[in-house]
Amino acid sequence: MRPRVALVIGAASGMGRATALRLAADGWKVAAADRDEERLAGLAEQLEAAGAAGAMTLPLDLAGSAASVEAAVAEVVERLGPPWLLAVAAGVLEGGLALDADETHWQRVLGVNFHGVVRANVAAARAMVAAGEGGRIVNWSSNNAAGGTAGYAAYAASKAAMEAFSRSLAMELGPDGITVNTIRPGSVRTPMLGALTQAEIDAENARIPLGRFGEPEDAAGLVAFLASDDAGWISGADIPLDGGTLAARGRANVQQIRARLAREAGR
Repeated sequence: MRPRVALVIGAASGMGRATALRLAADGWKVAAADRDEERLAGLAEQLEAAGAAGAMTLPLDLAGSAASVEAAVAEVVERLGPPWLLAVAAGVLEGGLALDADETHWQRVLGVNFHGVVRANVAAARAMVAAGEGGRIVNWSSNNAAGGTAGYAAYAASKAAMEAFSRSLAMELGPDGITVNTIRPGSVRTPMLGALTQAEIDAENARIPLGRFGEPEDAAGLVAFLASDDAGWISGADIPLDGGTLAARGRANVQQIRARLAREAGR
């Protein structure tokens, strides 16, 4: 069987980068997309060194237009072939209490985490359907989608909306042999968590039943499984990846959240 093509969006760092490297090691052709062109530099060579059957990088901002996303998918089709896997790790994590956040905040967060993901899914799915070989779509969600999260109302809403979209898309694409799933990472060591103090990290570790933060490679392994033939009957699922955290969510400390948001705003 010829190597399959994966398009990983949000591949410049964190879980997206780990996923691109894992797929490369598994022998995929990998297209790595991100809005951060500086961090993308040299990644194609790293992917090929890791074992990719082919590799490319391309700039892509999910806050952009549908036309820009469609053009990116078309470039992947032209250079590597139609994507058989779309993995969307890109997202915006921006805090703000609901009564303090302005309209711009809501538009910025939902613009990437919901509308941007929709654009990417639609563009890639059209290419998959046209190729007629089935496929896989994996969207990054969050445990915040499963319940209210003080200080991150826009983020939680964007992820919940994206999950509902993903489940609906799974129903629509099932006849074409395309599965659609979301993964819900909990606390994973990525640049997004850089604002946490050591005390907050220690407290979070104590709250996680498995006693540690996740690593980007944990997400990469789950995506690799969902992209495998063994996962061909899994679709429309929202899969926790959180060390058991979702099983025991606690009461919000709004004062602590407000202090953390103030630190983030000042960095």
